[in-house]
Amino acid sequence: MSQIGNKKLSQKFLLVGFFVLVTLSSGPAMFSNVAHAATGTSTLTVNTQAANGTMITGLFVTLEDPTTLAVISWGFSPVSFTLQQGQNYLVVPSDYNNIIFDNWSDSGSNIREKSIAITSDALITAIYRDQSAIGPSSVTVKSSDDLGISLPGFYTILQQNGTTIKDGFTPQSFGVNNNQQYQTGVEDYGNYTFSHWGDNVTDRLHSITTGTGTTTNLSAIYKTVSTLHTNQIKFGLVAKDPLNNETKTQQQLVANSRYWIYGGDAPARNAPYDFFKNILGLNIGVQATSDGAWAGIYAASPRETATLFHSVVTTPVSTIPNQFYENAMYVQTSQAKINYVTCVAITSSAGTSWAVVYTGGNATQATQFHVLWADTSANQPLTRDCTIITNGNNYLKVYLDHNMVYTNSTLDLQMPGPFNVFLEPQSSYPGKLLNGTFLDYYITAGEDVKVINLPASADTVYLVDSAGNALATAKAGGNTADLDVGAYHFPLAGTIKVYDSNNVLITSSPAIPDIYGGNEYSMNSSTLPQPPTALTASATSLSQIKLSWTTPVDNGGSTITGYEIDRSDDSQNTWSAIVQNTGTTSTSYNDTGLSSTPVYTYRVSAINSIGTSSPSNTATATTQVASPGITVYAHRIPAAYWDPCFAATCSAGTGPDAAMFVTLLDSANNVVQTGFANEDGYTFLGLNSNSTYYVYPADCSSCHGSTHDVIFQYWGDDHSTVRPRAATVGANLHEWYSCTNNCAGGP
Repeated sequence: MSQIGNKKLSQKFLLVGFFVLVTLSSGPAMFSNVAHAATGTSTLTVNTQAANGTMITGLFVTLEDPTTLAVISWGFSPVSFTLQQGQNYLVVPSDYNNIIFDNWSDSGSNIREKSIAITSDALITAIYRDQSAIGPSSVTVKSSDDLGISLPGFYTILQQNGTTIKDGFTPQSFGVNNNQQYQTGVEDYGNYTFSHWGDNVTDRLHSITTGTGTTTNLSAIYKTVSTLHTNQIKFGLVAKDPLNNETKTQQQLVANSRYWIYGGDAPARNAPYDFFKNILGLNIGVQATSDGAWAGIYAASPRETATLFHSVVTTPVSTIPNQFYENAMYVQTSQAKINYVTCVAITSSAGTSWAVVYTGGNATQATQFHVLWADTSANQPLTRDCTIITNGNNYLKVYLDHNMVYTNSTLDLQMPGPFNVFLEPQSSYPGKLLNGTFLDYYITAGEDVKVINLPASADTVYLVDSAGNALATAKAGGNTADLDVGAYHFPLAGTIKVYDSNNVLITSSPAIPDIYGGNEYSMNSSTLPQPPTALTASATSLSQIKLSWTTPVDNGGSTITGYEIDRSDDSQNTWSAIVQNTGTTSTSYNDTGLSSTPVYTYRVSAINSIGTSSPSNTATATTQVASPGITVYAHRIPAAYWDPCFAATCSAGTGPDAAMFVTLLDSANNVVQTGFANEDGYTFLGLNSNSTYYVYPADCSSCHGSTHDVIFQYWGDDHSTVRPRAATVGANLHEWYSCTNNCAGGP
């Protein structure tokens, strides 16, 4: 028996908090994770911290009724509860592993259950100690990247004489005895792989000798492992039929056979037979006409060029009164020879047994039978998962229930491909029609997954499932590795991980779905680009911000084709992609249509043929703020010859809906802005609050197509007639006009 072992690769989770599953004993009280507020309530906040003042998050805390001890509310520190003012409660913080409650900071009490009643908002703090750090000497393990940036949360162990005695997550302090020898080690996580210790020791397991009351500080240095883009260049799946995905009668299957062809000698022998599909699978039944009169019926595949053949075979009964019943999957050469390999269930009065059989023959019948493997144990299952792997020449391997029961590479099978697969029961028992059942049929081009274009330093390649189990491993040779996955049910899903000769992870693939034997993958040397750099954001108007950045230092070996631009207007709590892909190599972008209220934060990611980089630095900007302007109002001097106002309506009545032209000048007599004013006013915006401007109200000759003229007369505040009028930001000016030349005839 040989099967790939489930080697557990390093995989731990970064610890961002301690999480505890609490099971309450049964009782009359129910609890909820929400405390309902009522009139006269205050908020109690519970913090947890180490004795040195370091905040600890994620410790489980309950709020309880002091009489019944029923849990009223719960949460993870820091946590806030809503309490009825003046009512007594119990606050109970929990331990986690070696993190043990020590005392309450306000009283120093080491009684865990704290009785409390509050009349206003309050904060209490529980102090914890690290039990693992207790000892006359200590060893502290930290972790960082090669730039010195702290990377907490890597799994670390403390060993003595080859036995792990303590463990934890970095940064971790272990209490140890004086004058002893220890070893400490760390594990990898994700794309971070151990590089060396801070004292340049490269062995992952670092030896330590303590003194008397000594403190040993070690820092594990990690490097980031690139993820290589993985191209699938060959597809191993040849054919697939679940066999239980439809319900069809014999007549329907014959009328629309699609993949399978149905046949056998049962019809010619007038032997009863049937076949149909339902949720149990493809059911094929046959009954002999008399004792010893063998009859068979089958479903046959078309000729297939494949190497691995799989189905689940079920025989219907464990015993029959006499004669024999066989149910099997056969892999047979499509040439004019009855040469085949089968995994078969053989049922008789003695019971059911399973065997692997090779049969040779001529064009009309089998002439020799070779039992290559047989299970002679009692009470064998009626269902077996069967995988046959063969080249039809010298090589044969068979798995039952994913355990290899036979392998040989020196055979003389004489069954060249392409092959036909037969799902077939045969019976010499006349007592009853017995249905064999078949499920989960698939055939593939091989039993190996080939990986090519490996890095030059590659030594060992693993296929690892999502739980970190090594499904297959192979040595790299010539930048290629063949991973034997024939023992497994297809399709698989996993990640290809590549290690060097020092067992250091040097690269890995993304997660790969739908892995079949015969698949071939190329580890692309191109990678994701580095992020863009030097992102800046600057307002260019009241509603527009301009972004600029620098192209990535490293494009990952593949040309940058565009950029993704993300924006946040809630202090980076959430991000939205305002441009998924600019589709251009331009390193600037104008974000338009913005409002003046939010603070906008941006980040940019580069895109190449492999994918999208991690984001750049962030840049923040707000749109330009409109400063208070200069507002000009135009009025009509009341007279009987015209309407009371320019505007369509005003407090004095209605007007012709007209306006007067106004020019705003700077100190050099340059035109800054122009506009039209009436009684509702016109405001010049975007002005410099430190500058002096000049307002010039224009006369209107033959005004608005009429025969009369509308003439500026004076300013409303001082009746000055001087034009232009000096003004600064914030001014409100009122112009007054009169009318000449037949004013009663128009506006």
